[in-house]
Amino acid sequence: MRVLMRLCAIVVINASLVFGASYPPIKGRALALTSHALADKVGQKILDEGGNAIDAAVAIGYALAVVHPSSGNLGGGGFAVIHLANGENVTLDFREKAPLKATKNMYLDKKGNVVPNLSTDGYLAAGVPGTVAGLEALRKNTAAASLPPLYSQRLT
Repeated sequence: MRVLMRLCAIVVINASLVFGASYPPIKGRALALTSHALADKVGQKILDEGGNAIDAAVAIGYALAVVHPSSGNLGGGGFAVIHLANGENVTLDFREKAPLKATKNMYLDKKGNVVPNLSTDGYLAAGVPGTVAGLEALRKNTAAASLPPLYSQRLT
């Protein structure tokens, strides 16, 4: 059993080395590191030009929508948990929401039983994305920079 546990630990460690961030960190007064080097550069540029971490996060969110669209991005939602320099803690929930015409029983049959796969497959499974609204709320409430520099960064 001990041999099996050690083997599992080695596999997990090796998998984390293979699937971890594959780009070297950028050195400076602050660090931006994502799943894509171009998004790293966008965030790092914002930080190097005096933007705060929230500015960088908003810019990175838009950049990742372009260079890594499978990570959800503009068609998804998320959470932000932030500790500000003044000691204030801020949270923001910008997950997807149900469409306006969604109803409490839309995934149930006439007997009140759940219809399998109805909530996960097809047009009734879609939610209204919250990412853009969330990034905008972050920018308006806590970011230091104006919007155009945050999402107009060149991805080169």
